[in-house]
Amino acid sequence: MRFFLMMCMAASAAALQGGPACEASVTLSTARVAHAASLVLKAAQTCNQGMGANCTKEVNDVASAVSGAQKTANATAKECGPTTAACGKDVAVAQTALDNAAPLVSKAQADCSKNEIECNAALVSVGTQLTRAAVGFNQAGKDCKTAKKVATPACEELIVIALTDLGEAGDYLQEAIVACNNGTSAQCAADISGVVSNVADASNAVSKAVTACGGAGTACAQDITAATAAIASTSQKLAQATADCSDTGNKAQCIVDLLDVSDDLGHAVQDIILATTDCKSNFTIGTPVCEAEVVLVVTRVGEASRAVIAASAACRNGTAAECTSAVTTASTAVRAASTDAKRAVGECGDPTATCGKHVAVADATLETAVALMSNATTTCGRTGIDSTHCQIDLFMVETELARADAFALESATQCSKKNSLTVDTPVCEAEVVLVLTRINDAARDLATASNTCVNASTAACKAAVAAASSKVTAANTDAKRAVGECGDSDAKCGKHVATASTTLETAVALMDNATSTCGRTGVDKAHCRIDLLMVDTEVARAAAFAAEASTMCNGKKAEKLGTAVCEAEVALVLTRLVDASKDLVSATSACVNGTSTGCKSAVAAATTTLTAAKTDSKRAVGECGDPNAKCGKNVATTDTSLDIAMALMDNATTTCGRTGIDKVHCQIDLIMVDTEVARAAVFAGEASTTCTGKNEMASPLCTSAITVGAARIMDALEQNAKAGASCANQTNTCSSTAASASTAVVAAGKAVNMTIVECPTNAPCGTELVAAQSALMAALAPAEIAAEKCGVDNAACLAQLLRSSTSLLSGESELLLANTACKNATHSL
Repeated sequence: MRFFLMMCMAASAAALQGGPACEASVTLSTARVAHAASLVLKAAQTCNQGMGANCTKEVNDVASAVSGAQKTANATAKECGPTTAACGKDVAVAQTALDNAAPLVSKAQADCSKNEIECNAALVSVGTQLTRAAVGFNQAGKDCKTAKKVATPACEELIVIALTDLGEAGDYLQEAIVACNNGTSAQCAADISGVVSNVADASNAVSKAVTACGGAGTACAQDITAATAAIASTSQKLAQATADCSDTGNKAQCIVDLLDVSDDLGHAVQDIILATTDCKSNFTIGTPVCEAEVVLVVTRVGEASRAVIAASAACRNGTAAECTSAVTTASTAVRAASTDAKRAVGECGDPTATCGKHVAVADATLETAVALMSNATTTCGRTGIDSTHCQIDLFMVETELARADAFALESATQCSKKNSLTVDTPVCEAEVVLVLTRINDAARDLATASNTCVNASTAACKAAVAAASSKVTAANTDAKRAVGECGDSDAKCGKHVATASTTLETAVALMDNATSTCGRTGVDKAHCRIDLLMVDTEVARAAAFAAEASTMCNGKKAEKLGTAVCEAEVALVLTRLVDASKDLVSATSACVNGTSTGCKSAVAAATTTLTAAKTDSKRAVGECGDPNAKCGKNVATTDTSLDIAMALMDNATTTCGRTGIDKVHCQIDLIMVDTEVARAAVFAGEASTTCTGKNEMASPLCTSAITVGAARIMDALEQNAKAGASCANQTNTCSSTAASASTAVVAAGKAVNMTIVECPTNAPCGTELVAAQSALMAALAPAEIAAEKCGVDNAACLAQLLRSSTSLLSGESELLLANTACKNATHSL
């Protein structure tokens, strides 16, 4: 959903406390901030097309909106109590951000009358502060009132549908304002029609929610009543706007009408967002000490990850002493995480049970991270610093920490909550199974193509890429058919099928790029391989949504589907996969830092361990029954992933066994194997749950993962702003600040990727997180270009920084929106 709605929702994401006056004041402040943020983006787009009267007017509108938001925030601070309490502190954060925005707006007004580059940089800085203000009010929404949760899952689903419909209405409304203002009458009418349709759908959902949510006199019922009134008002104003914006209507009044609709729509969204908190049911179980230990592990892993990223930056840009110091700090943080994980293992019970199993895997993964950190300490501590290998070693630590974080966050799920499942038709189920099969075929052919294009002739490369392209297209075709069979895209089943289909469309587009790159005379092998890897990444994402759809779209309940033998086989496969991952890490280290003989020996050992995992996986398939049931399906998918891993391992054995060892390609091949092993481990972990009949619910730390992602994005925005200021002022730190900004964007992207691991993918939570991930991907390329251009072509640098920051702001808003949607959201494993 676009910026208008995202900022409105982000800034009002929870119910409020502090008395009625405080509640009303915070609601008004959130609306003011959302309005100001939307004007910043509009001004940035206008001014980026050239200076002039329109640019000046829109920047002045920003100044007026920020001033209004600042005054409202000051009043809110008086209403909501002292800053010693959490509520007052949150409001103070927002108030400070708005105070900081004021002089930046003044600077923008000055810059936007004379210099386009400095104008854009100033607007980015204003947008950053407004995002910080939105975060403050979002937190105030949590701390200023304790919501009473009274509703049923049916109630919650209707609210989610209404929120989604209003989001779509907001998208159409923004497009309508632009089209109607530009005099594009056909598009204007079409966009208004889109608003009308979605508002009507939202009205229908909210009307049903009145009955489903019950609880007259509760905060939940009050929110729904307010939303009903706001939607009714929106519908009335839409009728007037439809008339005025027609070919025979009052054109001068048209835009005024649409802005009135925007205000009412914003109020409706705020009320529905409040309902998403007030109307949620919340059932928790688990051992408090165990849960507390897991929370601590997640915190430690986050600290370790940040320390490793800081060390990577220090070793790339700093002195040898700075590098050594940063690596030491990171090593300490990684060991602290490992120590706490071991304590959590002791508190969380039986390692063969679901809860204890995930904690144990997190602990084992952190042991691997400690070993990798030891390697990195050695590599990065050498005289002269082998910067490339130092960076690679630290990246491997960060990858292992990300994996540990995923298991730790999953432990928080398994150790605390439970949930249910939805159903669909047999034809739909069969279509989804076919899509999964097609996706697995595509993944295998992509792995073959990648190997062929590196090691074989141009003709063989083209043929392999064409075969892979055919499989990706087939998967996309079947996914579209599944969309038709699986019904309502607002229901959990249909939504997952639709998302898988959309993801495969992206994969087809990326495959076209790869076909072009890999078909060039002489084959640019590095770029060809990267393009194929991007396709494979998208195919893997489609597989995740299709696998989730296969759960959501079948009628099989969570009864125990696996025998005791099946459970034991799955546990053994998980153990084998952990062993294989450790051996792959050791092989990578041996091939980068050791002799040719040592490399071959380590690769052979990893192959043996991986083969054992594959053997056990095949046996588990035989023991765990129907591959169309949840248990058997996860086991079968694990086995398929291991098929791909074995094929990739053959490639790696060839690459790493060559005389002289091409260390870079050897390392890439081993990382690809380890990535596939990690994928297999995810499905094996799912199997360990579904084969014991224990259905689980979304992690209570989903919002923690989102908070980390949002914080990383804020850091990236600040780094972009610093780089923009440095380059606009022609200082000698322009290049280094842009490089730091690029590193911060990469870190933010990794953090957002982790939210998808932790949070449920059912709508709208997964939709918003995937949108955040896409926004971060869009931010990465311009950040990297800016790092190259800054100090060389500062005008181009600033333009790229603006593009990066615009995408980051979009990602931040999506995360804040998802923060509400993901709370206590549930999914069937």
